[in-house]
Amino acid sequence: MSAEKGQPKGDRPSEKPAVDIARLSKARPTRIPRVSRDAPSGTPAQPVRWKLLFALSGALAAIVLAAYLNTLWGGLVFNDRYTLGFLSTLTKPEVFWNSIWKDSFTRPLTEPWLRASYAMDFHNYGASFGWYHLVNVFLQLCACLYFFLLVFRVSWRWSNEKRIAVSPYHLAFASAALFACHPLGSQSVAYLSARWAPLLAANFFLCLNGFLLGYLARGFAGRFWGYGFALAGAFMALITGAGALALPLTVIGCIFLLKPKELHWSQCVLDRPFVMGILVIVLLASPYLLLTGVDAAASPDNFGLPALMPQAYLATQFKALATYYVRCFLVPLGVSIDPSFVQATSFGDLFVILGAAMVAACFAAFYFFRDKPIVCLASVLILSGYLPHLVIIQQEAVADPVIYLSLSGMCLLAGWGFARYAGRSFKQAAVALGAVIILLCGLTIWRNSQWSSDIALFQATLATGHGSAQAHVLLSGQFLARRELDKALKEADEALKIDPSMCIAYIARGNALNAAKQYAQALAAFDSAVGLARKQLLPERTFAEAKIGLAESYARQHRSALAIPIVYAVMELLPGDARADFVLGLSNYELHRYQQAFYYLQNAVTRDPALRDDCWDLLSRAALELKMYDIAYRSAVNAAAMDSSPSGQILLARAALANGLTPLSRDILKRLIKSHPQEAEPYALMSRLEEREGDRQLSESYRKDALKLDPGVFSKLRLPELEAKEGTSQPAGNEKSQAGSGRAGRL
Repeated sequence: MSAEKGQPKGDRPSEKPAVDIARLSKARPTRIPRVSRDAPSGTPAQPVRWKLLFALSGALAAIVLAAYLNTLWGGLVFNDRYTLGFLSTLTKPEVFWNSIWKDSFTRPLTEPWLRASYAMDFHNYGASFGWYHLVNVFLQLCACLYFFLLVFRVSWRWSNEKRIAVSPYHLAFASAALFACHPLGSQSVAYLSARWAPLLAANFFLCLNGFLLGYLARGFAGRFWGYGFALAGAFMALITGAGALALPLTVIGCIFLLKPKELHWSQCVLDRPFVMGILVIVLLASPYLLLTGVDAAASPDNFGLPALMPQAYLATQFKALATYYVRCFLVPLGVSIDPSFVQATSFGDLFVILGAAMVAACFAAFYFFRDKPIVCLASVLILSGYLPHLVIIQQEAVADPVIYLSLSGMCLLAGWGFARYAGRSFKQAAVALGAVIILLCGLTIWRNSQWSSDIALFQATLATGHGSAQAHVLLSGQFLARRELDKALKEADEALKIDPSMCIAYIARGNALNAAKQYAQALAAFDSAVGLARKQLLPERTFAEAKIGLAESYARQHRSALAIPIVYAVMELLPGDARADFVLGLSNYELHRYQQAFYYLQNAVTRDPALRDDCWDLLSRAALELKMYDIAYRSAVNAAAMDSSPSGQILLARAALANGLTPLSRDILKRLIKSHPQEAEPYALMSRLEEREGDRQLSESYRKDALKLDPGVFSKLRLPELEAKEGTSQPAGNEKSQAGSGRAGRL
């Protein structure tokens, strides 16, 4: 009996070495022997437990739904209206899709795939934004499942090679489950404008899975489908976001992590020279894509704030990694759209140095932990998500979606810890993991609820204890929309106390003052905003918003001739902007251009329901001038519901009279005379009404009462609806053809 037979079964030498030594003599001197694509270990590969794999995938889907189901009842929050504003301009779909295809090849880093996803949602679901959120949840599920398959694929191979001592099932599920429900991913799913993060991650992981499938395949079919999926995933990732530029480096890192331990890296390169050559070429050429332009399709969290200078931007990225991203991963509290203690101005900051050390540690892990491939893979994923945003200076400085892809690497490290614990005590590890998942799901649901409305989101930002001037500005806009003008002005002033040089705070103050009819002060606020926007080189949209606010102040002061050129000069910067339409409608009405006024006011009402309160009155008056009496009456009803003043009631009486509703008009005017006996206009209108009805004696009585209160009331009272012949008041069904019935149908 040989010595080998006396050895334990597990210690016998492999019967199939990775490299056939006997055939080395037949190999050409310049040819490197090919290495088997199978695991080099002598131990047979363990079969995949497909039922368990599908069961874990189902559990993962359940975790995603549990964590994000409450987002389906969300609407548009924060910058969503700006991000989706281009949808209102899609009058020619073929032109839009041609531009998407063109940008995909000529300007891929402008996120055309993201814009296409919004357009498809709009085409399929219109303004039912719950379906938009369902798409986000689906993308989150795809990203988690692809990540689960990626971790399982590589860990199953490492397990067969005896390079790791944990179960690939435990590792893959724990990592993906943490990734599925961590609160740092909440913004990327609950916020429509952050869709780019799960969309990029899903395609990123699809590309990695496809590449590994093709790279490790034995036959042509496996390589064809694997590399095909990899190419499709890479292309979709590239036209989703600049983070895809890290894909070539990530793929190369995975190749080296999957090589057998006894194989030198040079042999790994020469074994696949064609594949490695393509990857190196793509890696070296990818920076040239930056020359085509990087332009995010979604609005950044810090929109309207000055962009950081390069040194401050880099320092802020390092500091945010240490003080916000890693901290919130370990203790997921204080998640915010405007986190505190993240901005830095120089590299002398202690936390900047700490963040830089963390990045250096990820690189050092490839050497010091080369025997622990899980640590190396986690480092690859962390750097893949973090480095593109670090080196490409953008308006977005710090935001949760920035770290979304890197979050998968952090979760892989945490999942490794749970998998090791499960190797010692599966029951205790399962209980611990379940408790953590329940806790994280609860925190994510709570964070999602903050994304359900603007006020909840901005108040949650202030509740973190950080004096956020940006949050005060955003709250000011919400209070303004609710017509709580004192609160709106107070929040704008609070923002200016924190940061006197904040342009958007002056814009918020000007909007509040315009609504409060303090036009002179509003004009001064917008003047300051325009000056700061130029001085700080703010985005063009911020400058355009300040100019439109300035134009609105002019228009409300009856200086419409100054307002219109200002709006026309900036409309290209804000296509489809409802506020610009409102200012043009107001200005044209003041200039007695009723047809143009009606057109722009109708656009404003259609594009932004929040402006309806401002538009109903003017829209009704313009429709009366155009003898579109049905629209005038419906608009007057809406205006009167929001404005119970005599002016709103008189307008309703006029519109009712124009539509032949004389008893209703008479009743409204009598109530006005009783409740406001000092108002001359109701008496004057009653005089005209009774004159039209043929009661000249009563008409004369009301005329005398009106003249006593205001001798010039009849010269100021313009009633085009009473210029028709008596007895011919008819609904506008026959008159719309004279004044644009096509537009009337849009309300």
